[in-house]
Amino acid sequence: MTLSKRLLKSNNKSKTTWNIINELLGKQCPSQDICEIIIGEKHLRNQHNIGEAFNKYFSSIIDLNM
Repeated sequence: MTLSKRLLKSNNKSKTTWNIINELLGKQCPSQDICEIIIGEKHLRNQHNIGEAFNKYFSSIIDLNM
């Protein structure tokens, strides 16, 4: 499919444009799961626990007085 046809058929033209640009530049970034994070002495490998750790961290740094 040509680039113009991809853009015409797209529901999200901005995203499609950036995807095309990145493809042309060879900047395709494969999705990579986080397999493990280390917090202090703890090694977290379970995806749920990793998500909870990120949630706890980002919730702790938010400024509630915005």
